Amino acid sequence: MALESRRLLASPYEVTTTLDSTVNGSGSLREAILLANSNASNTTGVLDVTITFDPTLFSTPQTLPLTNGALLVNAPNLNLTIAAPVPGDLTIQSNGTDRLFDVLGGASISLSGLTLTGGSTTTIGGALEVLSKSSATLSDCTISGNTAKDGGGIYNNGILKMSGCTIEGNSAKYGGGIWGNSKTTLIDSTISGNSAVEGGGLLNYHPGHAYLTNDTIA
Repeated sequence: MALESRRLLASPYEVTTTLDSTVNGSGSLREAILLANSNASNTTGVLDVTITFDPTLFSTPQTLPLTNGALLVNAPNLNLTIAAPVPGDLTIQSNGTDRLFDVLGGASISLSGLTLTGGSTTTIGGALEVLSKSSATLSDCTISGNTAKDGGGIYNNGILKMSGCTIEGNSAKYGGGIWGNSKTTLIDSTISGNSAVEGGGLLNYHPGHAYLTNDTIA
């Protein structure tokens, strides 16, 4: 007897579209993050969530355009992981009206193999803002083509760790690549071609600390 071939139902945290939708069941990245925030808020203890991507749709390089503002990660007990199926093959791109990620409220996010671009804000963090008591860990990511008043690429007031990343072509008044006044750690990363009135690559304010290991800043 022949067995019917079936694909298992998608995980509620699986992205199955490149569209930016808030509609329940849409399969968008935004919907998956909203669900993670909601579930973490209703969970006792830390909730670890890994967002995955449909293996057929994301078997080739894809861009996820953000048309509904920044992606908000704000549940205090949420550890959220977003990794490109193939490093370098997934771009998240703002439409130029907001940053890409807001990480606040004590939430933690890990990003891997992504390109974050097109973010623009008149305030802080062109691509990513990490606020007090929150943290972001980035590996093998590219932050490019973003702009803000403070932190054209990244604004860090929490804990930021980056390894194997490239921060290039971002602009701001202060801190073209990264603005920080908390804890910033860079390992095997490159900061180049960013521009600002003060601190084109990295601007670190007291009482913040920046720890640099085997990095290139140009």
